[in-house]
Amino acid sequence: MKMKTRKTLLLIGLIINSIMVTVASAQTVKDWYWPDANFNKVSFYMPDINTGEPTDMTRIVYYIEKGNNYEVTNAGFFKGTPDNIELNNIKFVGNEVKLVSSVLSNSFSTTNKNIRYSPTQTIFRIPDKGHSTFWTFKGEKYSASYTTFMFNGNQCNAIKVIEYAARWGGKTINYYIVGYGMVETDITSESGKITVFNKFNDRTYDDTVSTVSN
Repeated sequence: MKMKTRKTLLLIGLIINSIMVTVASAQTVKDWYWPDANFNKVSFYMPDINTGEPTDMTRIVYYIEKGNNYEVTNAGFFKGTPDNIELNNIKFVGNEVKLVSSVLSNSFSTTNKNIRYSPTQTIFRIPDKGHSTFWTFKGEKYSASYTTFMFNGNQCNAIKVIEYAARWGGKTINYYIVGYGMVETDITSESGKITVFNKFNDRTYDDTVSTVSN
């Protein structure tokens, strides 16, 4: 009787796992990368490495959809003052997000630097089931894989995208959750030390977001 029960529980576990994988793979690339339609503005903060409390460094990501045109404006702030802004024009192709063009500005030396990518460059990809998928961008190696991630107190299915920075030996890790898009960025040093660089704070709908890129 006990053996039969164990076999039944094992079968149920396999079925549940199969359902989870099927559901995850059924999501489109836009479901993973772009937040729900009710939200177009996502805010982040950089936690203090000792206390975890928010520091003066924050970030806002604006998601702007105009017909078939998709723009992601990533704005970093220090004490409420913008110090870098990156506007990316993207498109969804199959299971990938392709970067078409960028406009970069920062508080140091760059103002409205325009970059057009021909051919377009992959910046996000839905991974193969049970395997990591790899590509390169700007000379750096990237990978994507399914994982679980503790988010807002819940264990969620996520996609982990890693940039392997050969120049300094570390890694940048972004986590994506369906309906939210990117929710956290971690930096791993060459020695393996992990620092949370951007942590999800809030998401809202802002009527003025459509004018951010103008």
